[in-house]
Amino acid sequence: MKRKKSMLMAALMMAAASLMPCKAQTEKLPPMGRFVLQGKVGNVNPENPGKVRLAVCDIWDNELFDIPILADGTFMKTLPIREIQEVYLYMGNTIELNVCAGDTITLTYDNKRWKETLDISGHTPERDRELKLSMELHHRMREQQLELHDALRKPLRDPKLSASDTTLMKQVVEYVKEYARIVEEWEQTRGTLPNKEVFLIQAFFEPINLLAGNAEALSSLQYGWNLQEVVPSLVKNGSVIRTLHPQWLIHNDYRTFIQSYCESVQTQAVIAFNGNVTSNNESFILRAKVGELVIPDRIIREYGLVDMLNMQIRYIGYDKLTEYVAYLDSTVTTPWIREQLETVKLANSVWAVGKQAPEFDFVDADGKHYTLADFKGRFIYLDIWGVGCGPCYQEFKNIPALHEKYKSHEDRIAYVYLCGYYSSKDVWLRTAKRHGLNGYNLALPEGDKGHYNINTFPTYILIGPDGEIVEYNTARPSELLQDRKNLLDHVLENVK
Repeated sequence: MKRKKSMLMAALMMAAASLMPCKAQTEKLPPMGRFVLQGKVGNVNPENPGKVRLAVCDIWDNELFDIPILADGTFMKTLPIREIQEVYLYMGNTIELNVCAGDTITLTYDNKRWKETLDISGHTPERDRELKLSMELHHRMREQQLELHDALRKPLRDPKLSASDTTLMKQVVEYVKEYARIVEEWEQTRGTLPNKEVFLIQAFFEPINLLAGNAEALSSLQYGWNLQEVVPSLVKNGSVIRTLHPQWLIHNDYRTFIQSYCESVQTQAVIAFNGNVTSNNESFILRAKVGELVIPDRIIREYGLVDMLNMQIRYIGYDKLTEYVAYLDSTVTTPWIREQLETVKLANSVWAVGKQAPEFDFVDADGKHYTLADFKGRFIYLDIWGVGCGPCYQEFKNIPALHEKYKSHEDRIAYVYLCGYYSSKDVWLRTAKRHGLNGYNLALPEGDKGHYNINTFPTYILIGPDGEIVEYNTARPSELLQDRKNLLDHVLENVK
């Protein structure tokens, strides 16, 4: 066994040596700027004109924004953004735009025929050209993109199918070539694209995100298909796939690739060492230490570790990851990554067991407001869900049985169902009625940015009669029904 681990260590070191860090290290992120999104919608209902929904893809997360449409069909909002980032415009389909700080973007469309009438324009000829290129790529590559994604997911579902087979690799290469060809053609016929590299980064990394953990497939693309030659402008510091570029992390497709890459190589290495990967402090710390061997670029490595914390802490809870947090505290040195680490700690430490639950202000269908004080003296079983969340809907099926199990304690438990994501009030209430939510059916007030604005669905929180946190990410209804020794049963028996 020791010999096996020694050989593995040598192999990992050789792999690390071949991954030369990018020369251009980014200790600082591009500063935050602003852009304006405005427009005019035809054929709106003056009584319910609706809203424009979009997401700005920042370095750590995507932030959703809703821009209300006025009765005359106009809308306008100033939004935060870095030097250039992806913005997802939700118009039936998801339309990806490359947006720059300082942009003023104008949307016009007819509400009844948006697909045929949507026009997006920029405030300068160059930006107008690039925004219309985004639309062109959406129209011409959308179907091919969906087909490729489906093909790339098959190896994940079928272990017998090799992700590096020639048919699949050919599909990837053809997609990247076609995407890059449209970009080059657009520049030749329409004029200079100041942010051409961003489009090429998208062309390259968007289709291979699902292959980030497949070393065989990446090697095949790199050496067998010479994929980097399709977009030669990206190969300035060596191989695109095997040389990591921290300065590209502001771009969503590259960031998604890196997130998958870091998690995969660390997990695979831990499995090779001890065959045990779990969601606990020890396993996460081991992954972090192994990462020093398999991911030599310090910024990328630290980014991957904090990003993993950012994601996992929402599912596991702060109390169960304190040792991992302490380890990151002692090792992360990149300023903007440390800043995010502190943000994650601050946002999640409020959910530590025994702390007073953050105050809330939820509203029901009639606009009545509920605060923490309204439930004083009762346990709050808080179910945070979102419209369109399949796992949420599956758990809703267990609600009648849950109420029946705890019928003798019905005066001690407040079942609070908080809809954290919905497109409209009507959609929220219609969905809640369809699933027969029995309890306090509430939602966040418009524009709420408090601690309960949680976008990991479903999330369950158990709050005690005194308003203190009993457990964040507590048992789901299905688990409460199966486990006779769950925490809710325990506190009901022992807390008077």
